[in-house]
Amino acid sequence: MNWVPNPFLHSRNLLGIGYVLVASLTVALLPNTAKLALNDGVNTSTLLLFRGFVGLIVLSLLLLVTKNRPSLPKHLRFQSIIAGLSAGFFIIGLYLAIQSIEISLALLLLYLYPICVAVYNHYLGVSSLTIFRLGWSLFALVGIGLSLATSFNTQSMIGVGWALLAMVFTVIVTIANDKPSKEMGALSSNFFLTLWGTLLFTAGFLLFGDLSLPQSTSGWVGLLGNSSIYCFTWLMFFLGANIIGTTRASMISVADLIFTAVLAYLWFNEWFAPIQWLGFFIVFFSLIALESPKGIWNKSFRKLFGARNQ
Repeated sequence: MNWVPNPFLHSRNLLGIGYVLVASLTVALLPNTAKLALNDGVNTSTLLLFRGFVGLIVLSLLLLVTKNRPSLPKHLRFQSIIAGLSAGFFIIGLYLAIQSIEISLALLLLYLYPICVAVYNHYLGVSSLTIFRLGWSLFALVGIGLSLATSFNTQSMIGVGWALLAMVFTVIVTIANDKPSKEMGALSSNFFLTLWGTLLFTAGFLLFGDLSLPQSTSGWVGLLGNSSIYCFTWLMFFLGANIIGTTRASMISVADLIFTAVLAYLWFNEWFAPIQWLGFFIVFFSLIALESPKGIWNKSFRKLFGARNQ
């Protein structure tokens, strides 16, 4: 029996990929708008506080428009709280990282997370991690090493540490919010994701923070833009992941790196040294290779060596 492609399945996959690419664009805007605000006198605690409350308002309006009534089932509460707090710590780590290192380098370190998600899903039996994908993962780590080649000083290493911490919490969010997102829907699950993070940011602000508002229009654009964009990042990602799976969504979202590098250059004139660019593109193409369909590398090598033997 010949296999006949299912056009509905194909278009649904494209829709899932589209959601993840939109999420990638919002992730690229995330650190860049944050830096606009931070460079204009906004402190980290104020940025986080605005991010939480504006995000809650935007998501509440979306729930109202779509006539959704968010309800958190008892059996999902623990996962939802873990995901929400992890999302909060992820953004804290990212904001602190971009104050010490280049935005693109922070995102590069953050994007080791698809490898961790792929390994986790492999051991669960959700998706397969082949020898070729392991090889590409190791190649990505080589790229990270090259990207860090010119960044060995105390301040930059602190930034690297914060970026790696953000990466760890991104892995936890991706895994912990997978089931709530599928059962409750991406919009409702992300409302609670934002709610738990906002409670965290509010507690941190009351204990350690002080209000520091922008000094110019660009600062306000950065502050309000960052606060609004935040709620769409995880929403779009999990809308896509519900269709194509968390492993594939994580791999496709590597497009964040290119979007972020372009914006960081245009807005802040941040530019890598040549050896760092080499590392950047090694990581980028390694992560793209990880997303490749199963068996593509076996087929490619057979064709390559077959052509040589003829």
